[in-house]
Amino acid sequence: MVLAGGWYKPPDCKSNHSTAVLVPHRHREQHLKYLLYYLHPMLQKQQLQYRIYIIHQAGNGTFNRAKLFNVGFKEAMKDTDWDCLYFHDVDLIPEDDRNLYTCEKYPKHSSEALDKFGYK
Repeated sequence: MVLAGGWYKPPDCKSNHSTAVLVPHRHREQHLKYLLYYLHPMLQKQQLQYRIYIIHQAGNGTFNRAKLFNVGFKEAMKDTDWDCLYFHDVDLIPEDDRNLYTCEKYPKHSSEALDKFGYK
């Protein structure tokens, strides 16, 4: 069961990884609902301890994705010393749950294909 604030810890095992997922957001409520609908079950299937941070930018100024990631990083690190941080876009929906939300030796880009490049 996902706790308030987007926290999850597997009830029947000790997770080998703890992952913070940072999602910058503004005026994309439908995308956010869709992402969370698919992302929570996928992360739970991977038996991760995780928290999803939705970093909202108020106002109507230019959307500053990088600044929101910086804010999200600072807030996440106040909670715990995460093993892994995932910088996630609200409109990139994972399709394959074999794409693990864990950190390996080197950074990785998790998107195989993007719709703006003619992905079908």
